[in-house]
Amino acid sequence: MLRTLWPAAVAASLSITGAAHAAALRVVTYNTFGLPPIEDFVPDRTAEFAAMAPLLEGLHADGTDTLLALQEVFHPPYFNTLTDPNTVSYSDITAKDNGGPNGIGDGLTLMSDLTIDSFSRVQWSDCFGSGGLLGSDCDTNKGFMFARVELAPGVDLDLYVLHADAGQDSGSRAARLANLAQLAAAITTNSFG
Repeated sequence: MLRTLWPAAVAASLSITGAAHAAALRVVTYNTFGLPPIEDFVPDRTAEFAAMAPLLEGLHADGTDTLLALQEVFHPPYFNTLTDPNTVSYSDITAKDNGGPNGIGDGLTLMSDLTIDSFSRVQWSDCFGSGGLLGSDCDTNKGFMFARVELAPGVDLDLYVLHADAGQDSGSRAARLANLAQLAAAITTNSFG
């Protein structure tokens, strides 16, 4: 079943005004639930991703510069579907991360109408749960990505896209708290002022 994009996404519209420049910016984040299919555990969502790609493309169809932050794009065929240049036309799309203990990466993808000036991925120092238990957060190299985009000359936006430890047990909650502390430290370092 295809989940409706807007209720599952967080969207924000920003108006950037400068001395000689005013522009609109749309920022959307969406957890795609793009885990690799596992028989009797995780369904194959190929059809849903094929339907999702045009919806993501439609987000910037009105000409508003859009930054689209995706989480859980773990399965390479799903990534390929969502970033197929025959379907989507975002000018900058981050490459698929295939690292981690199971080779499925951090699941984070950024699609942008604006040029991504700098970009990095950071793995969480703490995780909890593996092998299908307690959120299985240690089965990937979850973390956050940092990107800087130029909105206008001399006006930069720092964007952080994350996927924190997801389990609900006490070990996962402690790991998630450590994840957020690690993110806060990175923001202080990278985006001071």
